[in-house]
Amino acid sequence: MKVLLTHLFFIISLSLINSVKADDIRDFQIQKISIGDSLLKHFNKDFIKKKSSNVKINKKKFNEYKIIYKDKDNKLYDRLALYYKSDDPNYTITRLIGRKYFKKNINDCYNLQNSIANDLEMLITNPNRFQTGKIKQSKYPNGDSYLNEIYFYLKNNSLIRIICYDYSKKDTRSKDRLSVILTSGEYISWLKSLK
Repeated sequence: MKVLLTHLFFIISLSLINSVKADDIRDFQIQKISIGDSLLKHFNKDFIKKKSSNVKINKKKFNEYKIIYKDKDNKLYDRLALYYKSDDPNYTITRLIGRKYFKKNINDCYNLQNSIANDLEMLITNPNRFQTGKIKQSKYPNGDSYLNEIYFYLKNNSLIRIICYDYSKKDTRSKDRLSVILTSGEYISWLKSLK
């Protein structure tokens, strides 16, 4: 069982940087990238400027934050999404998403989601875990698209979310996927300010 859990843990590449127990979002990484890192550790400035775009929420673009995708040379994920504040000269990562796509077997996503959440529960100092269960996606009211979310609140209002998206072909061409999302308190505060 230890080998299986370890294997699953490395598939998702969510790991602690320093300590055995953690409660700070910066203690976690996805593919050796952490909240608080500079994008300049991973990309050159010209690439960042060329490939970044404004963050889009519910089809509306915002220029306060930018997003850049990493689709190549990912060992464990199919895609990484990295967010940073537009006016930050250091390009400090404030949100990080690792996506793994699933073809024709959403149950594999749910199994992996639960394994990651169980591992996190053992790693977080005081785990504050919540699970939504399977919820119909409101942006697709006519189809059968669902999401299932497990999330952990950490100090400084930061958050780790593990979500399985189960999309219906009637609704969208999006692929079923697992998203592991690390979000800083700063980014969450900005999101709340939009309401």
